[in-house]
Amino acid sequence: MRSEHPVIVRKVLAVFRALARGFFRLDVRGLEHIPAHGGALIAGNHPSVLDGILLLLLVERPVRFLVAEDMYNHHFLRPLFRLMGAIPVYRTRESNGDALRAAVEALEGGQVIGIFPESTTAYEGTLPQVRRGVALLALKTGVPVVPLSIRGTAESFPSGAAAPAPGVVRFQFYAPIRYVRMAVDPIPEPVVSTALTDIHGELLQRLAETPRVIKGEATAWSGMKRAQAALCGVIVVPLARMLTATANPSLDPVRLRAALGRLS
Repeated sequence: MRSEHPVIVRKVLAVFRALARGFFRLDVRGLEHIPAHGGALIAGNHPSVLDGILLLLLVERPVRFLVAEDMYNHHFLRPLFRLMGAIPVYRTRESNGDALRAAVEALEGGQVIGIFPESTTAYEGTLPQVRRGVALLALKTGVPVVPLSIRGTAESFPSGAAAPAPGVVRFQFYAPIRYVRMAVDPIPEPVVSTALTDIHGELLQRLAETPRVIKGEATAWSGMKRAQAALCGVIVVPLARMLTATANPSLDPVRLRAALGRLS
């Protein structure tokens, strides 16, 4: 995996970045907290399917994600995940060891990993739990953990919606937290538990510090911004509908063809 995107990927991402900035009212702060070089772990809350897509577009460095196996192995989405260097996470402990080793290797190789430690989308104000993988990666590598708070994606693209709506989206990156690299294997469970509690508390605190998106906040948009959102929506909405339709691995072929047909 390269330290920067290939030229063609950078050009494609630039187009989609412009579309995202035209469709949403993006409030992005703290990008300077992401190291310019070396391994880093970006950990944040996960209110919507939009989160990973926008994170990929907003961060200049290539970001690799940990992706659930059912999503990763979907015949339509797998080529995209492989192109972006996603790491599949499996349900069994044995297979998850492969995912953990791949992520550790990537971080030690100077790459950036994005992780939503809730492991699933959840209402943005709660962050009820975090999985131990984020603590293991931090302890096994010693790379900085950059907290990320996301607001507004759940309002723009809530669970069950066919497509996103224009709205205010906030991405706030905070100063990294660091842990001493643990050379022992396995890492003692009390150490993992303490780090996990610490990371969970940090994410909750940072989320509380990030202003919520107030209902109706987008109504203050200028006429030009509304025109931009409408124009970009011609491309963004059909693509989002396709993503929504194909995100379910059990989707039958008839529904998939119908979803793709709406794009033509």
